[in-house]
Amino acid sequence: MQKPLECTDTKTMFRGLINGDYKENPIWWGIEPGDTVSRYSLFVNEQTKSWTLIQFDEKMACVLGAGEKSTQLFNGPRI
Repeated sequence: MQKPLECTDTKTMFRGLINGDYKENPIWWGIEPGDTVSRYSLFVNEQTKSWTLIQFDEKMACVLGAGEKSTQLFNGPRI
């Protein structure tokens, strides 16, 4: 599967996801093994069910995927 990446500076990406049209908040963070610089995060709006998965470092963030109809599979305690 190939698709173009949408990237911008990390601060702009976070502000846009949290305060922009979609009002998504980070619900998960992760680090790829062996990569100490880049991180991954999943942003979700629990009311509208929109979601965005990004990869980012201190300077740049890229959207890896985005969509609608997110479903939370685990309803246990939040970390």
